[in-house]
Amino acid sequence: MKKFGQYLVENGIVDEATMIQVLSIQRRRNLIPLGEIALQKHMLTPKELLDILNIQSDTGQKFGDIAIESGYLTPKQMDILLKIQKTIHGTFGSILVELKKVDKETIDSAWEAFNSQMRNDAPKDIIPKTSNIEEVSQKPATMVFKKINQQCPVCDSSSEQFLVDPELYNIVKSDIDKKTAIFKWKVDLPSTYNPIIYEVWLCKNCGYSAHHTYFLSPTVELSMSPLNFSKKVGKILDNNQELKMMQEYELLEQLKYANAIKYTIIAIYIFEQVPAIVNKDSLMLAKHYQLLSWLFREIEQQNISESEEIKKLIEYFKRYFKTVPQTEVEALEKALTYYDNAFYESSVIDKNKCSHEVLQMMGRINIMLGNYDIAKEQIQEASKEVEYRIKIINERVGNNSISDVNKDKLIAERKLLNNFLQDNIELLKPL
Repeated sequence: MKKFGQYLVENGIVDEATMIQVLSIQRRRNLIPLGEIALQKHMLTPKELLDILNIQSDTGQKFGDIAIESGYLTPKQMDILLKIQKTIHGTFGSILVELKKVDKETIDSAWEAFNSQMRNDAPKDIIPKTSNIEEVSQKPATMVFKKINQQCPVCDSSSEQFLVDPELYNIVKSDIDKKTAIFKWKVDLPSTYNPIIYEVWLCKNCGYSAHHTYFLSPTVELSMSPLNFSKKVGKILDNNQELKMMQEYELLEQLKYANAIKYTIIAIYIFEQVPAIVNKDSLMLAKHYQLLSWLFREIEQQNISESEEIKKLIEYFKRYFKTVPQTEVEALEKALTYYDNAFYESSVIDKNKCSHEVLQMMGRINIMLGNYDIAKEQIQEASKEVEYRIKIINERVGNNSISDVNKDKLIAERKLLNNFLQDNIELLKPL
């Protein structure tokens, strides 16, 4: 579903430069915190504001909840602050009128026509179907999710993020490239909550988007520091006009698969603007492209009703992201390219001792793509690395001078590596 700004551009009422100008004004105004407004309106003293911020830092609670619970503000005062903040933010149309780009009568007429079009274009079937999750009886949706109050690694603002609780289901079957194919709930929960569509998180304040792993720890597979990452990505979010245009494309909240694809592509686009990630530490890019391929596959296999809306989304994104994948195969090929790049260029792989895992995943993807000879070589090479590591572990375990704690760690690692070898044996059988 388009936003009002897109509608105005497509109908020649404003141009793209004006649209980007308005979006920038909205973003700047949206950064004014409630506490600052409360100070300006003399609803809080500096000391009271500091008390609220200290509690927020310790607990992660919302500003308004703390202010009311602590007795600094009444619910009515919070409503007033929120209305003021919304007024400061301004709607797209009101800012255009404020800038004297368009008169109010034109905006009102366009708004009415836009809403009429959106009602006519709204999909009739917007409930995601996930037949790959075994049918069970219905329970409230709140039981399905883990709610996490998470600080954005780029702008430091806190927001509520959601993840399907991994403790609530078992993985029954996986595809060759480790995409979960069949889930089974441990308890009675609805079948309409597919974990894959809740993997990517979005910061609604700055627009940073990433798989939850890279939202919690964005530099876990990077050589750069968290501060350096924050500065580089923050600059992209503030200044990249193509990114702003993609972020502007709005979808109905119920279109879960389409939203998951949107946020995954935006994450990919952001990371591809950072040379150090593209040219060196590209594991995170590879994994996001792989997630995108899984979403495409899920939609194809399950005949998801959102397919047409997703096609529109991709067509729109192609205007600003020329190389955006349109199919599962294209996304897998991009994932493979970045896995290969990381294997040869990233020092993080050696540091994390995961070169065998990267080799195996490259082999798995090549099997999916039908490149069986290459896959065989990569999986065999991964096995050789693991066999050598097991040999070293056996020598260290046999050393009487090693502590019991370290010996137990090595034995546990050896067990994982042996399981890895067994996986490779199974992968190689049909090759």
